[in-house]
Amino acid sequence: MWVRRVQLLWLGGWLATLVSCRGGPETAWTRLDPDARETFELATQLMRRAEREEDRRHHLEEARRFLEEVLSINPQYFRAQRALQDVLLEIDPAEARRRFEVPARQEDPAALTLAARMVMSRDSGSAESLLRRALDQEPDFAWAAYGLAHLRTLEEQEDAALEFLDQALESDPGFLEALDLRARVLSDLGRRDDALEAYQTLLEQTRRPIYRAEYANLLLQSDDEDDAEEAEDELRSILIELESQSPVDEPLMRYAMLDLGVALALQEEGEEAEEWFRRVLEKDPDCLAAHYNRGWVLEHQLGRTAEAVQAYEEYQRRAAMRKDPLPTHDALDFLFHVPENLRRLKAMGEEGEP
Repeated sequence: MWVRRVQLLWLGGWLATLVSCRGGPETAWTRLDPDARETFELATQLMRRAEREEDRRHHLEEARRFLEEVLSINPQYFRAQRALQDVLLEIDPAEARRRFEVPARQEDPAALTLAARMVMSRDSGSAESLLRRALDQEPDFAWAAYGLAHLRTLEEQEDAALEFLDQALESDPGFLEALDLRARVLSDLGRRDDALEAYQTLLEQTRRPIYRAEYANLLLQSDDEDDAEEAEDELRSILIELESQSPVDEPLMRYAMLDLGVALALQEEGEEAEEWFRRVLEKDPDCLAAHYNRGWVLEHQLGRTAEAVQAYEEYQRRAAMRKDPLPTHDALDFLFHVPENLRRLKAMGEEGEP
């Protein structure tokens, strides 16, 4: 199909969900001893300095010393545990594993957090071993099963991921992150109806905007106008809710605005669709999907070919400036679709056609 939908980034991955799980260990901050709080702040300052100064190891060693002091006062303080894991994984990986590869238990997610960090550092093998040991010791440990499902998705083994997700949900039917991942895996497998049903099950338990946005995005994967209308209603509701929040979730706001433009374009509401794409570009001038979609709507629904040419040319200019490799769909647009659109529109202009 012509308009470009975007895949919602799973920001932070399952590490981010571990940090905030079940009202989680972050609440320990309010119980932190005042001396420990000051020491923890010193440690984090040193870690920030290590990011920008040459004597990196020295700063990390000092940060380690302060973090050890914090944990001697508050051994269960989760933020200090995570920070120490980061430090040790860089300066002493063996010590990190010795200290944190403990039998993971549902009330103590420290080992799971280490597994997540292993994944982020591309040490998936160690993460797999740690999570399997945790699950062997506690078969109903839903977070460990969820972590293994995530590893399977990284290897594009979606069927195996579903098995681990079913295991996680059997232990905890209300596990929101597992319900969400299951819906996305089903979508990746092309089982759209099953994925929509999975999202509906998730949304019965929570109306969190991020999940509603994913559901709306899946609705837009067909060209059905009824689905587009349902997605439009959902996305308008999400945007109203996001605008009332402080601080505003800008990435999700832009994502919802872009998909609202797609929903309107699918219903031949070109004027308003183009307006939403422009609003996305006001917030993020480098959003290639918005440039492409705006060009398409200007060309095919509004007949404003000169502006369509400008939109496609701006797409090309910004795509060429990207330092990172383009995703496959953007690379195809950049190399083939946009040049062909420009060639056709410019030929029409030379012939004096509308």
